[in-house]
Amino acid sequence: MLDQIVTLLKKVLTEQYGLKEEPDTIDISLKITAEAIKRQVKMVPTVFINDKEFQFPVELDAAQLKDEVEKALS
Repeated sequence: MLDQIVTLLKKVLTEQYGLKEEPDTIDISLKITAEAIKRQVKMVPTVFINDKEFQFPVELDAAQLKDEVEKALS
């Protein structure tokens, strides 16, 4: 199941967001993300995307986090 989540995340990151894979770190990052999804992690206080830092000091559900990241990147 974890491998399926990793595969899906890779597809979304490359196709939907146009991000490129960083071979040295992509697999470990996706495994961490997949594990967080599997465990239903409810809070991610700091997110780094392309060396840009985003702070989320309040609890967000998955949809809210997605919306906030998309808003910050636009």
